[in-house]
Amino acid sequence: MKIIIFSKNKDGQTLIELLIGVVIISMVFIAIATMATRSVQLSQVSQYRHRAIFLAKERVEEIRAIRNGDSWSGFYASLGAIAGLPVSIEDTGKKIIFTRTTTLSNVSTPSTDENKVLVEVMVEWNDFKGSHEIIEQTFLTDWQ
Repeated sequence: MKIIIFSKNKDGQTLIELLIGVVIISMVFIAIATMATRSVQLSQVSQYRHRAIFLAKERVEEIRAIRNGDSWSGFYASLGAIAGLPVSIEDTGKKIIFTRTTTLSNVSTPSTDENKVLVEVMVEWNDFKGSHEIIEQTFLTDWQ
């Protein structure tokens, strides 16, 4: 019986295997780092959006409280003063400035004697993804 032993030169083979392994592991780490960075960015975008929604709803509730605390005629007469100028709110530590603009419009219908005011609050801000805005709308009526 004849035994054949194949002998090949394996001097460079382990080096190539090592390089391929390093490249694969590097690609996995780069993918994980990219996903983590993207996750943090999306979390910040969500946080800014949540803050803007809160600011818009807060302003609507402030105007609703004014309507509830005053007579309809007093509220209705002071619509221009209530809307006021745009308000800038700086979110300290993040260097994001939210600008809140309130618009009050008379949408009453004389034919039905329905007194109605449209309250529209727009909150704008800029971040690393660009310019954004949130608009909150509600109708206030003479319910008393």
